[in-house]
Amino acid sequence: MIERFYWTDHAGRRAWERKFDRFEVEMTIRLGHDGRIRNDGRADWRVSGECFDGRVFEVVYDHPVEDDAERVRIVSIWEMEDRGLS
Repeated sequence: MIERFYWTDHAGRRAWERKFDRFEVEMTIRLGHDGRIRNDGRADWRVSGECFDGRVFEVVYDHPVEDDAERVRIVSIWEMEDRGLS
């Protein structure tokens, strides 16, 4: 079970700039982890979610981090076009 989240400086900055709530992002990872998709970029995984305000986003992250299955490293986050997640 995922218990700890480490936000990279980049991810934290993007969340702040794009007004994403960290709790929503972390809950999306927790709830969507079993349905995650392998990421082709620098992070291992990606998952999509929806903010309370209706914006759809995608977050990329690494898991496990240094063989710690309880830890996630959030790499980046961005807003997507609504793809019918609601």
